[in-house]
Amino acid sequence: MNGINYYSPEQIERAFFNASNEQNTSFIRFILLWASFNSRIARDSRELTDRKMITWVKGNESVYPTRYQELLDTNQNFTALVNKLSRIRVINFMEFKYREKARRENRTRQDKSDFKQVQNGDFSSLIEVIYLVRCNIVHGSKNIERQNESNLVDLCFQILMELYRPDII
Repeated sequence: MNGINYYSPEQIERAFFNASNEQNTSFIRFILLWASFNSRIARDSRELTDRKMITWVKGNESVYPTRYQELLDTNQNFTALVNKLSRIRVINFMEFKYREKARRENRTRQDKSDFKQVQNGDFSSLIEVIYLVRCNIVHGSKNIERQNESNLVDLCFQILMELYRPDII
């Protein structure tokens, strides 16, 4: 067909997944894995926006809440990763930025939290934190040079990898 290769969504997801394992930079690994995961949840949920896809992931039609609980029950390493992430407060950079802009313009802004944190091992808050890390990277608020930022991204990568791996393998 005119020398153009067409790839199925599954092939694209697998390519991003495999590429994420071949990288040694936590930010690139995470974004490649997120691209694969995002493609998968877009197909499965049939939603058009990231926010709606994340809401779907947290819901009963998704395999992820059950898989998360199974991992907590059977995988001590996974549980340790989740516990480690639950001790970290992640800044909601976009909300912070908009609040600061409103303050400078003497406007009020409805309060939303400047931080998110995994609450008591709750799956919904875990996915929100991982999604927030993704948003912070994509919108430019994560500094690849800072070790604590790199550690946070790597931690999110490891957790997402465990949750998502069964869909690819």
